[in-house]
Amino acid sequence: MATTTIGSYTGTIGSRTGSRHAVAPRRRDARRQPFDRRELERRGWRTTLEYRENHRRDTSGLLVTVVAEWCAEGERTGADGAVVAVLSSGPSPAAAWRRLRVAAESASTMTSPRADQHVARR
Repeated sequence: MATTTIGSYTGTIGSRTGSRHAVAPRRRDARRQPFDRRELERRGWRTTLEYRENHRRDTSGLLVTVVAEWCAEGERTGADGAVVAVLSSGPSPAAAWRRLRVAAESASTMTSPRADQHVARR
């Protein structure tokens, strides 16, 4: 097969090694999800994140401070059809995801039949 140049494409016609088939570069503005959230979703958890502000006021009603809080929620349907839901919060999205992952792992071990059998053996 002959090497051909057509526009910006240089390669062998009929081959898949030319630049036309190269992997598209990652978008610069694409944001990656936090590691803890990706791990939860890989394990079958559906997740959400929301932002809340708690306004603290003194006795006269004057605004003293605003406390930012990120709330992460996860739910998963088990093999028996039971829905397990966990909730956590933190001062940043990363902290909320980290705490949710810990809560989800402890909920998974509490509802897992293997964990129940393991505890029963002790």
